[in-house]
Amino acid sequence: MTTYTASFLSLASPGGIVFRRWQSRWDHTEVTWEEQPWQFVDFGWSSLGAGGLAGLGSLAMTFPCLPSLHRDLSEASYGRHRALLRVFHYPEEDDGPTPPESMILVGAFSGVIGITSITENTISAEVVHTLGAPGGMLPPRIAITSVIGSPCSLEV
Repeated sequence: MTTYTASFLSLASPGGIVFRRWQSRWDHTEVTWEEQPWQFVDFGWSSLGAGGLAGLGSLAMTFPCLPSLHRDLSEASYGRHRALLRVFHYPEEDDGPTPPESMILVGAFSGVIGITSITENTISAEVVHTLGAPGGMLPPRIAITSVIGSPCSLEV
């Protein structure tokens, strides 16, 4: 029996507002899943632990070097946005133009996303678990006056 893999990646601001939803299974089309539109992006990933949520660590990802993706990933990298990758398997007989209800979650990873390199054809990124990220905390915070309680200043 053949199984297919469907990968879904969402990017959210530190406040939890999802601003991009991408899927890499249904070529060159937008699909509806979880009552939300998911745009096709030909992304790849590696080093995802199987069997549910991955532990602390990082996840390597690759994207095609397109201006729109470069803009979105740069914004996410600069703003310490969170990425959530979920990977599903489903049987061949359920393959169709939209995500089937028979999809089973086989792996997931969540963390802060950042660009690691850009070439002519590829944007490489790394998703680092929030607690493993430099200065990581849960939930991620940006040092602002309302969080610290006194005016922020840089020491030279």
